[in-house]
Amino acid sequence: SKSLTADIVPEAQWPEAFSYSTAATGLGLALGYVLGGVHWSPRLPWLKTTACNDVGGCADLRFAFLLACVSCVLANLCTLLVGKESGASRGSNSQSHSHQPEGDAHTPLLEGECRAWKVVKQNQALSSAYLVTLLAWLGWISLQMYQTEFVAKEVFQGSPDQTSPLNKAYVEGVHAASRALVINALLMTLTTYAIPKAIRSMGKANLWCLATLFTALLLAASLAIRKTHAKDGASLWLALLGPVYGVQQTIPFLVVSEEAPKELLGELNGYLNVALCIPQLLVSLLGGAVISIVGSDTLLFGLGAVCDLVAAGICMKFLHR
Repeated sequence: SKSLTADIVPEAQWPEAFSYSTAATGLGLALGYVLGGVHWSPRLPWLKTTACNDVGGCADLRFAFLLACVSCVLANLCTLLVGKESGASRGSNSQSHSHQPEGDAHTPLLEGECRAWKVVKQNQALSSAYLVTLLAWLGWISLQMYQTEFVAKEVFQGSPDQTSPLNKAYVEGVHAASRALVINALLMTLTTYAIPKAIRSMGKANLWCLATLFTALLLAASLAIRKTHAKDGASLWLALLGPVYGVQQTIPFLVVSEEAPKELLGELNGYLNVALCIPQLLVSLLGGAVISIVGSDTLLFGLGAVCDLVAAGICMKFLHR
């Protein structure tokens, strides 16, 4: 979607376009959290089956997932109908570009990828953007996977076991986290509209660096929240993560779009998605084992805070110009 946005929007309007795209993401998150909490099964009894009924809200989630699938199909159809981009001819792609290095001959299959790698290696801003994104997302993925569990188990001191007397506290914690995440998404949407003005006043690197440092501070604050079992503090903590998440969803794509040669924009945005996926794989594979050994989600949050500090340093040193 970011590559399509860069293709169909004039370059001078990219900050606004990417910000509005992120704002739409925030609205989608808020709607998802709200719709996921609606009790659909009493109104739609056909949702219930022997394996999936009211227990644990399974039937309600089935309908929420159905809505999500329909929404995805409609959104993609809208993109195909509305987003009109002009295809570049092979001849125009072979022309020289200010960012494009002169490469050796490659097979047609690998030519685009080889050129893209050369651009990344020779463009300090691009390589730095990938590295900052990779490090920052180690914290974000940890949050997205364990933030609700952290609030329900470590702040509200509940248990997911439905036979446990602590299950009520766990459910209360999940509800509190869900409400905070709705506020999180709405704050992300509102503050994202201010990103273009912030970029013009302080620059992309400064804004990204400040957002990353604030994220590190919030991740580290999870240790104090766990120790004090501050329920209101946990809700505020989740809500405040929204605005900085909006920055993280906007600035990297803006940097890549501005630095990448037009004909390689798709590949280089794809590399940015790889930088997002590596932390997802690492946390998915190792996160559960680490938590089971330590007994707390805060270790992952603390590691994420350290990675954010390193990312902020890289951002200031190599992207600040």
